[in-house]
Amino acid sequence: MAVRRWSSTRAVKVWLDVVLMLGGLATLVLLVWAMAAPIVMSLEEPIPADLSVAVAIGPHSALPRMPLQFEEIGDAGGARFHRPRLVWGYGELRTETFSWRLHFVGLGFHLIALLATLWAIWNLRQVVKTALAGEPFAPANSHRLRRIGFIILTVTLVAPLIEYQLGRYLLEQLSIEGLTLSPALRFSKDWLLGGLLFLVLASIFRHGTGLEEERALTV
Repeated sequence: MAVRRWSSTRAVKVWLDVVLMLGGLATLVLLVWAMAAPIVMSLEEPIPADLSVAVAIGPHSALPRMPLQFEEIGDAGGARFHRPRLVWGYGELRTETFSWRLHFVGLGFHLIALLATLWAIWNLRQVVKTALAGEPFAPANSHRLRRIGFIILTVTLVAPLIEYQLGRYLLEQLSIEGLTLSPALRFSKDWLLGGLLFLVLASIFRHGTGLEEERALTV
């Protein structure tokens, strides 16, 4: 059982190392493109860049609701459907832009989110590293887990607000016919619960650290 536990922990550490390496490479690529975008998109024949924002179908972003046109079928005594409407309809609006400033805002948003994710992964890697060293309840681990929880909660709460403002600005510049679109404001319940779970784990580890210190003093 012990061999299986430690081999699994080492596998997790290797996986986190690979993710950090790939994430660092992606960050470098984004930084290079961010520095080159003002030049590339200001040429005589500029190269457009994709810009994507989350949109909601309907006039209200908090509760998107779009009435649908349909033909009623059935008699007065039969089963009939009334007022069909599309509720919680979300999509992604993608366009090309020659504005490097607007592209830079979207790129910076993704870059900050990526850096925060790498920071959380690095803290998790340190927790796994101390577990491999036989010190799972090292005093720093509770702080690392709490830091991960706050990173997840911050990104989960702030990212939708930034994306909402970006979508609002973009929709104000576009004239779209056929559907009523509004900027989407979506918060992920799963990530919120995940952040709270890390905060709970931090409290458990802090308690375990205290027990470990008491045991060391007793011995």
